[in-house]
Amino acid sequence: MEKEQYFAAGSRADVEDGRLSVLESLLDPETIRRMENLGIGSGWCCLDIGAGRGSIVRWLAERVGPSGRVAAADIDLRFLERIHLSNVEIRHHDLREADFEPSAYDLVHCRTVLMHLPKPEEALARMVRAVRPGGWLLVQ
Repeated sequence: MEKEQYFAAGSRADVEDGRLSVLESLLDPETIRRMENLGIGSGWCCLDIGAGRGSIVRWLAERVGPSGRVAAADIDLRFLERIHLSNVEIRHHDLREADFEPSAYDLVHCRTVLMHLPKPEEALARMVRAVRPGGWLLVQ
C-alpha cells in the first residue's frame, strides 16, 4: 500500500501560505494563552510539530531564550526555512513514520495535525514518548 501524501503537498506556495496565515490569526492567541499558563520559560527545550509558517516557533524561541531550544518539525519546510534564529532547529519530519528523541522535551506541541493523519493514535504515542518526565504535551 502506497503512503498517503501530505494533503497540501501540491498546493501553490502562495495558497498554502495564505491558509497557514489564516490559521495563525485564528489560533495563535489561544495557543499562546495556553502556553503561558504552562509557565514556559528560559532554558526550556520545546518541540513544535506541524510548525507551518513558524509563528509559534518564533514565540517559543523568544520565550525560552538563548539557553533554551526549539525544534520545529514539519513535513513541508517551505515556510520554516525563513526562520534564522540561533535557538531554533528546523527539521523535516514525517510524524506518520518517524520517532523523536525519547524523553527529550519539556514541551511537545502540535496544532491541527492529528486530523490529517490516517493513524493519529500512533502519532500521539510518538509525541508522548518525546516528552520528558514532568514535561507537557499540548495537542490542539
